[in-house]
Amino acid sequence: RRTAIGVQLMTMFGSQWFAARAPASVVFTDSAVNTTSQTTYTFTNHPIGTAAANRKIIVAAECANNARTVSTITVGGVSAALISGTRVSEPSTTQVELWQADVPTGTTGTIVVAWSGVSGTRGSIGVWAVYGAGSVEHAVAIDNSSPYNQDVAVPAGGIIVAACIGITATSFTWDSPMVESYDELIEHTTYHSGAHYASAAGETVTVVMTPSTVDAHAMAAVSFGPA
Repeated sequence: RRTAIGVQLMTMFGSQWFAARAPASVVFTDSAVNTTSQTTYTFTNHPIGTAAANRKIIVAAECANNARTVSTITVGGVSAALISGTRVSEPSTTQVELWQADVPTGTTGTIVVAWSGVSGTRGSIGVWAVYGAGSVEHAVAIDNSSPYNQDVAVPAGGIIVAACIGITATSFTWDSPMVESYDELIEHTTYHSGAHYASAAGETVTVVMTPSTVDAHAMAAVSFGPA
C-alpha cells in the first residue's frame, strides 16, 4: 500500500509542478488591400481562421500616409486594441500598426479599420489567427530604416508575427526562421508583407526583412508566449 500511495502522490505532484504549458500556434488567414482614399476601410467577410475559445486575431493595419494613425479596429464586431509599441511610421510616407482582439466565434468576420484621417491612396491589412497565447504581448520591435532587422525574444511555445509596408519595393524577403505570410502589391510601387513563426524553445529571433529596394519602409513585430 505504501508503494502504491507513494507512486500516486509522485504522479499527482509531478503533473502539478512539471506539466508544460501547451504551446501557442499561429495561422495566417489572409491579406487585403483597398486603393481608394478613405478614412475608414471595411474588409467584408475576411477569413479569420477556425473558431476556438482561445483564439486571438492579430491585424496588421498599413497605409501610405505617415501622418495618419489607426483610431479603431473591429473584427467581426469585436473591438481590437493596439499592441503597445508596434505603431511605426517611415519618416516620409508609410505607417504600420499591430492590433489584437479575442474573437472566439466565426470563420469570417468583417474587419473595419478607422484611420485618424483620409489615409491617402492606399489601405491594407494582414491577418493572423493565434491560438492558446497569453493575453499580453511578450516583446515588441519596430524599424523604419535599413537594414530592417530587430531582435525579438519569444518564450518556449510562443509565436512571433511581423508586418511591413513600403512604397519603393516590389518584393520583400523574410529570413528564416520567419515564414512569409504574404507579399502583395497594394498599388503602383506600394507593397505590404508579413511573416510569422512558432517557437518550440525559448529564444531570441532576429527578425530580418529585406526589401527589393531599401527606402521608405516601416516594420513592426510582436511575440506572445503560451497562455
